[in-house]
Amino acid sequence: MSSDKIAVLQEIENRSWRQFDETMITLSAGALGLSIAFVRNIVKHPGYKYMLATAWCCFGLTLVIMVFSFMLSICAVRNESLLAQAKKDDDDEAESNIADSILNLMNWGALIIFSIGVVFLAGFALLNYV
Repeated sequence: MSSDKIAVLQEIENRSWRQFDETMITLSAGALGLSIAFVRNIVKHPGYKYMLATAWCCFGLTLVIMVFSFMLSICAVRNESLLAQAKKDDDDEAESNIADSILNLMNWGALIIFSIGVVFLAGFALLNYV
């Protein structure tokens, strides 16, 4: 594969991850805000409050993970740059970028936690609205 094609594919991947981060933050914050409005304006005396609390914790935790992932992504890029320089200076194989692996786990974790929050919020809404 040519180096130009590799560079284009890497740029597409970077843009996709950036969009993923922005989308997760927007959806988590929006779900948190909408659920607060839902409780205030529609469900005056809600039951199953543990479901709402779980959803809010999931959305809040997703936001925290995504904010930390921004910082970690900066570290991953810096480390990758240093590793590339080390490979250039030394013919030996440079060590892998651990920050990149952690960042990948954080993104998957945020997605799973957000999904759990959506399930609990939907369950709360259905049980209180129906």
